[in-house]
Amino acid sequence: MQGLPARARALRALCVTIATVAATVCLPAALAAAPAHAATRVTGGTVTFLTDPAQSEAMFTGGIAPLATSPATLRLTTSAWRFKFPIADGSIDIFRSTGTVEGRGGLQLWGRETMSAWTVLSFSKLVATVGADARLTGVDADGKRRVLGTLDTAGAAMAFSTRGGHRWLTVSDVAVHISSWLRSELTDAFARYEPSGTLLGTVTMKARLE
Repeated sequence: MQGLPARARALRALCVTIATVAATVCLPAALAAAPAHAATRVTGGTVTFLTDPAQSEAMFTGGIAPLATSPATLRLTTSAWRFKFPIADGSIDIFRSTGTVEGRGGLQLWGRETMSAWTVLSFSKLVATVGADARLTGVDADGKRRVLGTLDTAGAAMAFSTRGGHRWLTVSDVAVHISSWLRSELTDAFARYEPSGTLLGTVTMKARLE
């Protein structure tokens, strides 16, 4: 009679060990085998792009002035430019950390060559894509989609919440590094502009999920 509790405890410990090992082995496999339809549609929200202070100063010194095109908005801070784009559409696969989000509106970069001549670089239909090929793209004045920067999520933070009867996903502090194409366009269009490193700014997304 006295040996039964000890055997029961040993059996229980063995079961817990087996369950823990099974969970450790099976969970990654289950995530890897998640179906393609696991992606969740994004039905609203905003994408905020905050320029890097050092890069902002380089652009200002280089004679570059920013402008947002509706319904996007622009707020100038003491050291940076804050663009906010309403989300038009998108989808996110939480299991695979992949997704695509399209913003409404656009941005323009103006520079004065002479008192009456201006140079303008404009981009619309901005799309942020994360995954194997994480990047920020936009459509230029010629109607071509260009890579404006690469996205680095290494230092990003992610949080879920519920508000107004909807689920929300917030991803903050995604670093945007200037693309070689945009760097070339800026230096060609604005003779006084000298890029400050590769960091263009950071992106924060507040997405309303379906």
